[in-house]
Amino acid sequence: MEGTKGLTRGYEKAGYQGAMGSAGEMSEEVAKVTAYVIPCNIVELHAYARNIERILERLEKGVEVRDLNMVCIDVIPLWGDLLRDEPHYQELL
Repeated sequence: MEGTKGLTRGYEKAGYQGAMGSAGEMSEEVAKVTAYVIPCNIVELHAYARNIERILERLEKGVEVRDLNMVCIDVIPLWGDLLRDEPHYQELL
């Protein structure tokens, strides 16, 4: 129920991008306290929210925990479009 409220609040503040940002933040909180959440899944949410700083943080986490999905980060169009000019993203590739 709290998740639905968080998505609604995010949507009310900033539309779809706000809702996805809220979903990413909620997923990060879940990952901290109760369960493992695949970093690339959180990256996807932050990508829809266009939150480059959070995307890069989660990609770093993906490298750290050896998320198998990291082998695909250079072929996901949304990520590439958002991050192509980011030096840190280029380092992660």
